[in-house]
Amino acid sequence: MRETDTTTSSTVVDAGYDLTRGTAAARAIELIDDCAFTDAIADLIDALGRARWCERAPHRDPEDLDNLSSINPADFAAEWPWVEERFRYFRERPIAEVEAAADDIEAALNALRANSMSSLLSVQSEITGWSGKAKDAFSIDFVGPLAGTAIAEQQRLLAELQAGMWAYDVVLRQARLNAYHLAVETTKVLDSLAETSPNDAKIALGILAVVVGVVTAFESGGSALALGLISTGISAASTGVDAATTVTGDTTGEVMASLLSALDILTDEMNAAEQAIATAMTATQEAVEADLRKSESTLLPCEPDDSVVDLTSGGIPPKDHFRPKT
Repeated sequence: MRETDTTTSSTVVDAGYDLTRGTAAARAIELIDDCAFTDAIADLIDALGRARWCERAPHRDPEDLDNLSSINPADFAAEWPWVEERFRYFRERPIAEVEAAADDIEAALNALRANSMSSLLSVQSEITGWSGKAKDAFSIDFVGPLAGTAIAEQQRLLAELQAGMWAYDVVLRQARLNAYHLAVETTKVLDSLAETSPNDAKIALGILAVVVGVVTAFESGGSALALGLISTGISAASTGVDAATTVTGDTTGEVMASLLSALDILTDEMNAAEQAIATAMTATQEAVEADLRKSESTLLPCEPDDSVVDLTSGGIPPKDHFRPKT
C-alpha cells in the first residue's frame, strides 16, 4: 500500500471562530425579569378595570376606586379574560437554560482549540518513531486529516450550534421586551381614557430583524461546510413586520381590540423568528449528515476498509505493518 515514510503535521489547525461580538449583542438586549413582567401585566389589568369602571357611569374618576376598599378594579377587566394568557406566551420560555446551553457549547469549543489538543499532538509526536503500512495509513488517513481539517470543521459545527442558541436567546429576550413595552404603553393609553384627548402609543414589535443583526455580528471565519445559520440561513429571512404598531382607541373596547391585534402580530413575529432559526439549523443538520455519509468525511476522518489493519478500531497489525523505526 504505502511504503514511503510519512510524517504528520506538528500543529492542529484552528477554525478561528470568534463569536464574542454576537454574544455581546445578544446579552445587550434588556432582560425583563419575571417580577417586572408580572407587575406590568397586573398594572395593565388594573388600569383596564379602572377605565371600564369609569365608562359604566358618568363623571367617575379612576382614583375614586382607591377609596372603595370593597371593590377590586381588576374585577371590571373580566370582559377580557385573555390578557394574562396572551402575555404569558412571551415570558414562559426559560432564557437562562438557553444561555447555559450556549455556554456549555463554548466550553466544548474551547476543548477543541489547538492549545487544548495536547493529546493529539502527543500522538503525532509518538508515531514519528514508528513505520510500516498500518502506521502510514493511520498517519495519512486519520491523524493528518484530524489535525489538519476535522478539528477545525468540528469547531465550525459547534460554533454553528452556539450561534443558534444565541439567536434563539435573542428571540426570547426581544419578544419579552416587546411584550413588556406593549403592556406598559397600553396601560398609559388606558389611563388617558378619562382625559379629554386620550393618548395613543407606538410600540416596536419586530424581532427577526434584531436576530439577523446579531447573527451577522458573529465572525464565522469561513467554512468548508454549508452551514445553514452563519453562512446563509436567517440573514435573508423577513416577516415584513413594521417597525412599530399603534395602540389606540376612545373606549376600553377599542383599546383592547388594538392591543389584541398587536399581540397577534407579536406572536406571529416571534413564531416566524423561531421558525427561521429552526430552518437554518435543519440546513446545518442536513449538511452534517451528508458529510458523514461521504467516504472521506471532513468532520470525522477514518482509515479506509482495505487489507491494512485499522489502528483506530483497535486492531493489532503484523510487525511488518507496524514496527518501531530501526
